[in-house]
Amino acid sequence: MDGVEVVRDVEMNADLGEEVDIRALAREVSLLKAHIVKKEEAARSLHAAQSAVSTTFFEKCLSTAVAQITSRAAYELIVFGFFKGKFGDDTVIARLIYALFATIVFPGVAWLIRGNRTAGETWWKDYLKLLGQALPIMIAWAWKDFVSQVIGNLGNKFYAEISLAVGLTVFVAILQFLPCFSWATKSVNEGGDSDTILARYCIVAGQVALALGYAWNQVATWLVGRVQEKTQTPIQSFLAQLAYLFLITSLIAAATRFWQSKAAKVAEELADRSSADPTTSTSSHTVTEARAIADKFGDLTISSSAFVYGWGLLDTLDQLWFTLINGCTSSTSCTAPSNLIYSVGLSIIFSYLTAYQLGSDDKIISSLRDNAMALTVGWAWMNFFNVSISNATDGKGGWNLVLAYFVLLFAYWICTGWWYHTFLQRQRAEAKALDKDLL
Repeated sequence: MDGVEVVRDVEMNADLGEEVDIRALAREVSLLKAHIVKKEEAARSLHAAQSAVSTTFFEKCLSTAVAQITSRAAYELIVFGFFKGKFGDDTVIARLIYALFATIVFPGVAWLIRGNRTAGETWWKDYLKLLGQALPIMIAWAWKDFVSQVIGNLGNKFYAEISLAVGLTVFVAILQFLPCFSWATKSVNEGGDSDTILARYCIVAGQVALALGYAWNQVATWLVGRVQEKTQTPIQSFLAQLAYLFLITSLIAAATRFWQSKAAKVAEELADRSSADPTTSTSSHTVTEARAIADKFGDLTISSSAFVYGWGLLDTLDQLWFTLINGCTSSTSCTAPSNLIYSVGLSIIFSYLTAYQLGSDDKIISSLRDNAMALTVGWAWMNFFNVSISNATDGKGGWNLVLAYFVLLFAYWICTGWWYHTFLQRQRAEAKALDKDLL
């Protein structure tokens, strides 16, 4: 009997051991599956993030160029169609007419092609997606050209530049402080029925950062311009520009960090104050509103400084390529082939840097850099188009110039739609291939 019981105990222990081993193995398999799922999600997230950054960069590059071409075509048409030439204040009025036209028409068009109307993967749907992204930039560029024309007509005087920059920033800050702006921004971001045509017009005040950036860039570059006038050689002029780029990079990054930290503290203070005492006096409201306007002024100045950095990078690379390497005084004085090589080279290099997020790990520096690279690539292609048209029309104005810009505008819109659709199709194919590999 004792021997039989011993055998039974051994068999039971063996069964129990096998059960324990199976449970341990099941846990390991479960952990392995969770690890694999986590890795797959990380791979998808990384690809989605890289795809989003690349798409945004590509959209900004295409939109910058098309915004400039549209603005220039409209300007030439208005000048020669209504004013019979470029004379004095007529140029400012021509820029203002187009800026007002863009402000009145483009928000309505953006509202018409919103949401589900761009859903799909056909060429036309992708074209509408790009148009929706380009319209705000076209509004911004229209007002930037107006500001540029005003500064030029005032003789590029420093007092005029800083007065215009401060005045314009205060005006836009007041517009963005209005309750309707916050409501409209939230409504457009939510989409659906909240995204009304009225909301589209109310957010226009937030689409003029480029004009503010240009105005502040004129102020920031006034001193470096005076220094470059004293230089004896192109290399000295370039070194002055390079030193300016390093300086504004440090200053803008530091100012942005400080302002972001300050904004976070202010938001925390307001939240604590509201929870502690929901009722406030009229005088407290007045102080709070004054402070909010001041904060909005700071927000706009900081956001505009990103474009100051963008133009700093653009001017530095332009001087390196056109002045030092090609011996030209500017991009427009160089040949079309040199502009084409420059544009293609920047497009390839900056696309690679953007796609793989190479460079600084500092998020602020990376954000400034990405915005600057898109502006630089778009502007480089604009210069190539301008030089090509100038060569085609022998540098003469009139209706031949107007026709040339409208032909370019039509051709560029068609080509841009095809490029963008091809780009998105490749992104979609890569995403599907990744899903297939992971499965």
